[in-house]
Amino acid sequence: MYPREELTVLAARKALLRARIRVGRVDCTDTASAVVRPLVWIDRLHAQWRALPSWVRAGAPVVLLALKRGRRRRRPGGRLHVAKSLLRWAPIALRLWHGVRGGRRTPLRPTAF
Repeated sequence: MYPREELTVLAARKALLRARIRVGRVDCTDTASAVVRPLVWIDRLHAQWRALPSWVRAGAPVVLLALKRGRRRRRPGGRLHVAKSLLRWAPIALRLWHGVRGGRRTPLRPTAF
């Protein structure tokens, strides 16, 4: 059998190794929680977005673009500028109108099936 001194040394090494493993596990969980934190935030934001009514989700990009555009300085362009804007936003407005009315010809968002 092994002498008592060697067994004592092996037991001390084993305890030290277990302590290092424990510290490594704690470091690993801390790093993993730091990595997952933004994903949890994105998941929570996505759940809140999905809880909104469909007409709000469909109109939100248009409203955000209009707000962004309203903050810019207006360029002189007169009626031609207004006509260009109407032609640009007419398809989106019609699609929203059909979606809110319930008689939509094309789905507002692609379906999974």
